[in-house]
Amino acid sequence: MLHSLRALLTLSALVLGLSVQATAATFTIHSNSFGSNAKSTAGGYTVQITVTPVAIIAPASCEWGYGYNLEYNYEIVYSGNLPSNASLYTLQVTFGCGNDQLGSYNLPTKISATPLTGTLTTTTNPYTSKTDCATATLASMGCLSGNTTLNIDGPDMNAQTFSRPTNTTPLPVTLVSFDARRTPQGVSFAWTTANEETGDHYFLERSTDAVHWNALTVVYASNQSNYQYTDKEPTPGMNHYRLRNVDAKGVVTYSRVIGLKVEERRDAAAAQIQIFPNPINGEKLRISGIQSPADWKLAITNAAGQPFLNQPLTDAEINLPGMPAGLYFVRLVNSNTGESKIIKLVCE
Repeated sequence: MLHSLRALLTLSALVLGLSVQATAATFTIHSNSFGSNAKSTAGGYTVQITVTPVAIIAPASCEWGYGYNLEYNYEIVYSGNLPSNASLYTLQVTFGCGNDQLGSYNLPTKISATPLTGTLTTTTNPYTSKTDCATATLASMGCLSGNTTLNIDGPDMNAQTFSRPTNTTPLPVTLVSFDARRTPQGVSFAWTTANEETGDHYFLERSTDAVHWNALTVVYASNQSNYQYTDKEPTPGMNHYRLRNVDAKGVVTYSRVIGLKVEERRDAAAAQIQIFPNPINGEKLRISGIQSPADWKLAITNAAGQPFLNQPLTDAEINLPGMPAGLYFVRLVNSNTGESKIIKLVCE
């Protein structure tokens, strides 16, 4: 079953040539963060589609009126954890110039790490009784005040349609503050924003080296301006955090980076827990020192903070098929008391 799609539509102005101002429709769409589709990856992905009207295609003479078409450019940019060897099921754009509908046209559907760009021309050839074919512009034909509509469907997305007038330019969002502090629950964050628009969203990202970043969560603008989140499973040692803001125009900005050192909790019951073998070179990990395994949850992350396994315990043995060689952190948390222990694990 496909998960729900969170989607955002915004519009921004672009200047073409010396004096003609055209309008680009920019659609920023997010897949579900953790997809069930076989080709999806944890963390989800984002696709941004920008469609820009370029010129009116009309005959040179038109004593009795004329038919016209619209030439437009498109750019499709994917980001995040992209599903491998996958394509969107549907990616279709529909244009309107004034009261004229210029039809629906397919855009490339291949999910690519490289931006996809191109130029297309409509073919519906709507008729107008005007006689200005030699001087017709995007503005005179109403293409700058019409609607651009997007139909999209794909991995971890429900089929949806979005349509907005192309004359809206939202203000950029402003990050007023971004703070973090250690709490018994983990690392708690609070941030305040201004000038929010429908379409703003914030990725809270974590890194252990301030180079490679992973998104912990995505928070969508709710016009409340104040947001909170708690990282309940920080990595032992130094953790770096930042906000990646994508505003309603698709513009990306970053907050300052906050660094916090996280010490391993040492609780009475948790102190007795041991894992073996360590290093591990098989598929089975054994845990000692736990009286009631069902009271505990286990999470395993690699050295970059990326999750490998996250599940409740059912007994004192865990199967770890296909674990790549490297350094890992095994975190055990008691669901009743909050006690926890983090143990380094080496896979050979």
